[in-house]
Amino acid sequence: PGPEVTVTDGANAGGADVAVAGDGSYLVATSVARGDVHRVTAFRYSAAGERIGDAITLYAYVPADADSTARVAASMDADGDAVVAYAVDDGADGGIFFNRISNTGQVSRTVKVTSTVTDLTPRVSMHDSGGFFLGWREKGAGRFVAQSFDDAGVPRAEQFLVVLAPPGAELRDVAFVARPELNEAIYAASLRFDDGSGNVRDTLRVGFALISVVGSEEDLDDDANNLTAPVLAVDVDARYTLGYLGTDP
Repeated sequence: PGPEVTVTDGANAGGADVAVAGDGSYLVATSVARGDVHRVTAFRYSAAGERIGDAITLYAYVPADADSTARVAASMDADGDAVVAYAVDDGADGGIFFNRISNTGQVSRTVKVTSTVTDLTPRVSMHDSGGFFLGWREKGAGRFVAQSFDDAGVPRAEQFLVVLAPPGAELRDVAFVARPELNEAIYAASLRFDDGSGNVRDTLRVGFALISVVGSEEDLDDDANNLTAPVLAVDVDARYTLGYLGTDP
């Protein structure tokens, strides 16, 4: 392993994400808290771990309450163009936002996608063309919604429903990644079914999302144990690998 890099000495408030380009350069996105103000911030690095330019503040806000934090996600194409998506609850104008950052450090305007406040970090995945999918779970609704954007950050279609938890089921987690085809992504959803009598069953549901509709889906695993935290990776031939956490009986 290479040397460790200290990204910031500010208090982290909401986790962090990293996105890597084809040449090994990368971007770290996080929420940094200094005093009452939280800032969604991006840091760019070379493949050798050297900082490129100054820290980039994308959004600054005062949380609605002490426990409210930004949830940040990032994705990058092979050329080093990136998108940072984040969910914030500032009590006034919260919602889900994104900024694109070019491989030269140019930052787009801030785009507000929805006023929905999510209780799960947004999922964002960029295709090598620079277009991307952005998805989020609606708080308390058992719904995962997504929208497709082109390389200029313009919506390619309306928001659409990807996963809806059936009656009696809880939508626990979702992985979401763009495939090599510009108009397609793949998702894996962790669903928990409870019949109300103490019988709990977990299912991993995998399917395909197009620009504005959901394609075929299937349940890959079905177990009485804890199945959660799905992770997806897609290769250049559109084959995917699915990982997840499971708990022994």
